[in-house]
Amino acid sequence: MSKHLNFGEDMRTIVFGGSGFFGRELIEILLSKGHHVTMVTRGKRDFPEHKNLEKLIADRNDLSSLKNKLDGKTFDLAYDQLGFCSNEAEILTKALEGKIEHLIFTSSKSVYNLGKDLREDTIDTNNLDLKMGDRSAFDYAEGKRQAEAFYLQKAPFKVGCFRPPVVIGMGDTSDRWNWHLNKIKKGEPIYFPNLEAYFCVLSSKDAGLALLEMGEQRVEGPLNFFTANPKLSEILSIMESGVGRKALLAKDAKEGEHSPYGIEDDWFMSNERANLLGIKPSVDFVELAKTLSSQ
Repeated sequence: MSKHLNFGEDMRTIVFGGSGFFGRELIEILLSKGHHVTMVTRGKRDFPEHKNLEKLIADRNDLSSLKNKLDGKTFDLAYDQLGFCSNEAEILTKALEGKIEHLIFTSSKSVYNLGKDLREDTIDTNNLDLKMGDRSAFDYAEGKRQAEAFYLQKAPFKVGCFRPPVVIGMGDTSDRWNWHLNKIKKGEPIYFPNLEAYFCVLSSKDAGLALLEMGEQRVEGPLNFFTANPKLSEILSIMESGVGRKALLAKDAKEGEHSPYGIEDDWFMSNERANLLGIKPSVDFVELAKTLSSQ
């Protein structure tokens, strides 16, 4: 581990999972800022070559393989884009012990239950009852809570936990936005429990920029960040305009019809802590939504 903290240019940064969606945004931004980046992936997606980019093919959840690949290497900063449970957080902690000073873990808004203006201290994973387990032991939300809890309570290095909402942008591998567009185009029913619910979203560009700032500012603990918090009806209206026809709305939930964005009540966070750190949205949500809906 280096004896001093580097900031910006010449930082040695390792990213676990960066070949897809906003992980790509993060790596491209890191490289543009002069970071020397090591990307650890399974090698299933191509990524452009760069003089400051080293690619390591490894299974993020294979401790023996990771230790072998990282032997003799140290970094200023690490990003875990792939952790989904406490056991996975433990594996990466053991692999990186003595090799890094700070880690940023990509968690999720899903750690929160439904609610309005949710602040980071709404869910205090620093004091959560830690339960060890694989992904199969938890649902998605609890898995992320437990991964946060392990990092914040057990890691020997400093940890920041990024809590993004649904991320939207070009190259979205979840395909949730396009799911709606395809349903509208085909005239197939879509079920929303409550179209008047507020639902925060984050652009992939803003996600990458926020992760960069969290690393360079050495942010510790959880951090919320979103680009906008429109009503679901506003999102649907933009989609309809892009497609050129109205959505067929279902009255009841049937298999294959429930919107992946569908929620029963408001579910959005507070950006207050991020704003105090100078981390603010750079993307116009409406313009991005129009672009995504006109594909």
